[in-house]
Amino acid sequence: EEYEDEVLIMCQVESEEAVKKIEEIAMVEGVDCIQMGPTDLSASMGFLNDLGNKRAKEMLQRAEKGVLGLKNGAFLAGFAMPHDPPSELQRRGYHMVSGALDIG
Repeated sequence: EEYEDEVLIMCQVESEEAVKKIEEIAMVEGVDCIQMGPTDLSASMGFLNDLGNKRAKEMLQRAEKGVLGLKNGAFLAGFAMPHDPPSELQRRGYHMVSGALDIG
């Protein structure tokens, strides 16, 4: 009976296509959080071995601005990276930062 109040619904953004539709995704009713996937985003752009790639960083920043610029939209979450530490994500407006990755 209370699942809508108890469940956190997160959408992980890991492609250029998703970034281009970030505002639309973030405004879907019931979506609480947009989780940025910087490793998979970089990989989907052809930069798996260059996670700090300038184009990938620009795409990530585009997504961040899209989510943070919405009123009453989802909040922003992401993963700390060696080149993008938690303090930097916090400075840019992230609401939640994870520290574990599935790639080593």
